Amino acid sequence: MPIVSIADAQIHYERAGTGRPLVLVHEGGIGTPPVPYAAVGLARGHTLITPHLSPTTESLAEDQLIAVIEDMGEGRVELLGIAKGSPLAESVASRRPDLVSRLILMTA
Repeated sequence: MPIVSIADAQIHYERAGTGRPLVLVHEGGIGTPPVPYAAVGLARGHTLITPHLSPTTESLAEDQLIAVIEDMGEGRVELLGIAKGSPLAESVASRRPDLVSRLILMTA
């Protein structure tokens, strides 16, 4: 499992599948929530990236997610925000549009 360090935190992220990178942000991205069923279907043809962000403030969560995307070295990614993860995904896409090729927002 790849690890990136930022602001005294070790951020792990999982990779599964092959294809264009799709970063899943669910329930704020904090901890290790199960991948929602809908995300599995959307992940076909993608490398699904699931970051395990540490509990923190919103701006630090943005920094952590950006650090994961940059660490992947894939260039621009598709960013999928689900439920409480949607505002974080939207904030990162707004702050760093150079890292996001597509933003997908879903309710749970």
